[in-house]
Amino acid sequence: AIREQAPKVNFRILPLESRQFQKLADGGMDFLLYPTQNLPDLPTHFLGLNLFRIERSVLMNRAHPLIKAYEAGQTLKAEDFRKYPRILVKLQDSSRGSIYDVTVPDPRLGEAFIELPYFLGAPYFLEGTEYTLVLPTRTAKSFEKQFPNLAAVPYPGEYCENFARLIWHERSDKSLVMQWVRSMFAQHAGEFDR
Repeated sequence: AIREQAPKVNFRILPLESRQFQKLADGGMDFLLYPTQNLPDLPTHFLGLNLFRIERSVLMNRAHPLIKAYEAGQTLKAEDFRKYPRILVKLQDSSRGSIYDVTVPDPRLGEAFIELPYFLGAPYFLEGTEYTLVLPTRTAKSFEKQFPNLAAVPYPGEYCENFARLIWHERSDKSLVMQWVRSMFAQHAGEFDR
């Protein structure tokens, strides 16, 4: 939609890092997409717009005992996952360690077996195993289509609202160009006011 109205606009997507808010303030980035769960309150001088709700699912091998229980109508609880090792996805800044844990560690879940810096490699570790992977439902559904041997179930016991949020610094708040870009995100990537 942006390309149709502004064909010369280009986007450069950068990895998350520990200095992202400084880059927003300095003009090194125009905006940031970040989950509200990992940053409920924005720092001073930053503004945000919630785009869509992030719900989580647990992705597993289709032959996993918990998939069979779910398909048989059993209600799964977080404690049911404790005996199965899990894969964690932690976005990292190599010099400073973890930026945030995408999967949100839950003491009721099993011990971590593998820790990865991104989602894309995780499904390969699930096939033929009893490992579990907590990730956003939209991503889990996409992986289900790509990997026929995997299946997802709703994450049991979601305990807080979590949204994908567009964040910008007040320096660009009144920029008509950036207001337009943000409105395009709200219109095409948001779930509100449609």
